[in-house]
Amino acid sequence: MTRSPILMARRCRERGTALLVALAVTAVLVSVGLAINLEVQRAVTAGQHQLGQVVVSAAASGAVHTAMAVLAEDKRDSQADSLAELWADAEKITTLASVGLPEGVSLSLRIEDERARLQVNALVDFPQGVQIVPVQQRLWERLLFLAEYEDLREADVTPEMIVAAIKDWLDSGDDDAITGLGGAEAPYYTSLPTPYNCRNGPLMEVEELTLVKGIGRQLIDGDGEQPGIGPLLTAYGMNEARGSESAYDGRVNINTAPLPLMMALLPQEYEDLAQSIVEFRQQVIDDDTPDLLTDPMWYRNAPGCQDLTIEPELITTASDHFRIQATTEYNDVRTVLTAIVQRETDAASGGTGFRILMWQPS
Repeated sequence: MTRSPILMARRCRERGTALLVALAVTAVLVSVGLAINLEVQRAVTAGQHQLGQVVVSAAASGAVHTAMAVLAEDKRDSQADSLAELWADAEKITTLASVGLPEGVSLSLRIEDERARLQVNALVDFPQGVQIVPVQQRLWERLLFLAEYEDLREADVTPEMIVAAIKDWLDSGDDDAITGLGGAEAPYYTSLPTPYNCRNGPLMEVEELTLVKGIGRQLIDGDGEQPGIGPLLTAYGMNEARGSESAYDGRVNINTAPLPLMMALLPQEYEDLAQSIVEFRQQVIDDDTPDLLTDPMWYRNAPGCQDLTIEPELITTASDHFRIQATTEYNDVRTVLTAIVQRETDAASGGTGFRILMWQPS
């Protein structure tokens, strides 16, 4: 029997349509499968990332608490703080804090003495907060006069002008009296294209100095080749003020101060002797005779420094403010936890505790 051409054509069309439908359904199923697989992979990756975050956060927190335990033990063992002590040995305290960490977790831990920095808020006599502190003014000016910072300062801005502007930023209750040629009070800052208020109180963080008249970010952060003064400064170090005492004594620990700050501590005509002092300090550490660093006048034992005098109000050999930084990594997740802590001794029990001044993960 001869098939009708019309019927044959209809059946061909039906077969073609069925094939197209089958291919379409297959394409949809493949797409859905790929989408499901992608979502599963994302979920697994997200789960691994979340697990990594939990692990690195816990490891960093544990490392910081290990650092505080080391500092507490150090307080019981000695009254002076120097680079010869366990807390200053990053390799040893990292090894100590790494005990018991899960496999695959990497950790680095370091502790820095916050008194190895210049205390910004000590420039003004808080809590009164009106008068500049002359000995701190001289320290600031000597630091800013150092040759390595000359090119980082804005053109035509002198150290005296910068110090005057910082004083005006910090002080309060002075009826907006402007200090010297470089000072600036609220009217200056509120007249800027992007206006803001003057602090008129203690700084919360060093970064705030970039808002002060005459201080460019380059002076704080450096220019990529020469470091700025930012790493030499701190906004922490407040003590309980008693009577006429200032809330910030501004003393620098000469057992831990870096070379540029040591240079600023010396009278300007003797700043070259700072290298001799730093080298002598390292020799004491290498010889394992740290007891020599308990007397604030130890610097006179350095070659050429027998007749040198650093202003006593500027130096100390002890600290109770420390910067702890723990860096941890796991499953390609990395965190850096920075804590500023204040070590305190309980008057009744004699035990050592801590006040956490900053806790900043990043």
